[in-house]
Amino acid sequence: MLDEIAQPGFDVNKLSVWNKVRLVRECGGLLIDILEGETIEGVLDLGYCVSLTHLPRHFAVHGYLDLRGCVSLVCLSANLTISGFINLANCTSFICIPKNMTIDGHAYIYKCTSMTTLPVGLHVTRDLALEGCTALTHLPADLRVDGCLYLDGCTSLTCIPKTIMVGGKIDLPRHLT
Repeated sequence: MLDEIAQPGFDVNKLSVWNKVRLVRECGGLLIDILEGETIEGVLDLGYCVSLTHLPRHFAVHGYLDLRGCVSLVCLSANLTISGFINLANCTSFICIPKNMTIDGHAYIYKCTSMTTLPVGLHVTRDLALEGCTALTHLPADLRVDGCLYLDGCTSLTCIPKTIMVGGKIDLPRHLT
């Protein structure tokens, strides 16, 4: 498909959303902005797109957003809509989730070793797994997780604010138990 877009007069906007996704995957995430304004229903597998540094400003995924192994991804966009599941495992450059973000579903943030904090106003409507986030030093006082909160391996975390709201169990790091 990369050969096709190199042709004079090729209009990427005429591609179906799934062909756009295929193109993004083929270039390792470099052309992610062609998904601006798109809504993906189902599974969006962008795992191991090592050149992916960001997501489009206006973008929605209703299903499963797989970003694991996107080692250049730094932040989620403020207008990202997620309902279902987001996987940010091994996104080693990842440092920020926008303020006041709601993730309508599960969030798996595993071994994001550059992330030091979570934003004010974060709300996850299911489970939040922050396992192995070794640079994470604190949680926001208004963190809201409707399911369980998993913090195993968050070795820099020094305390859990008493004001966080968690609907299920909290799996504490070993050094805090």
